Amino acid sequence: MKLIYGDINDKARFDQLVDANLHLRRTTANHVLRLWENLTNRSQSVNSDLLSEIDHILSCSYYYDLNAKSNYYSAKLVLIGFNHPRSQSKICVNLCIGECGTSSCSNYKGEMTVEFDENSKERRCLSFIGSTTFASMMCKRGFYCNMKAGSTEVSSDICPRFSVGLVICLFTMMVHPVRRTEFISYLKNIGSLYNRY
Repeated sequence: MKLIYGDINDKARFDQLVDANLHLRRTTANHVLRLWENLTNRSQSVNSDLLSEIDHILSCSYYYDLNAKSNYYSAKLVLIGFNHPRSQSKICVNLCIGECGTSSCSNYKGEMTVEFDENSKERRCLSFIGSTTFASMMCKRGFYCNMKAGSTEVSSDICPRFSVGLVICLFTMMVHPVRRTEFISYLKNIGSLYNRY
């Protein structure tokens, strides 16, 4: 960690990043799978090789910047192994809460976006509004996803070897540590609300 964050002089910020990365290392593919099953309210079948790949991603990826403002939280990561085992991508997982979201839930609104900072003309971006339910469609900037397409049959456009629901749950686990638990609780509450109807 000292090699990665050698240029950070602020001890509090250094400690925050180290703590966040330790929590990320403790997250496993089983946590991702369990979240997906809770959100879709059904059992999901995932190939053990894919679960191993997710474990690899979670154990090797790391935060390099965390930013928290009143209703906006960003977590910048070096994402290892997402495209292929040796791939490295810089991503930003943004969480916008409160009135800035576009959900129909009046007391809390949450929108997660994941932006890939790649040296290509086509930037990949995934956007997920928590109050809608799991499908995906194209938009001008990237891919908009919601939860009804939570089955294993629907591949993610952002990474075809993973399903949409699995990708969303993986990135949900990478949300800014200060808001991750609250955001997951919000998604579960919204999911149970929709599953009742």
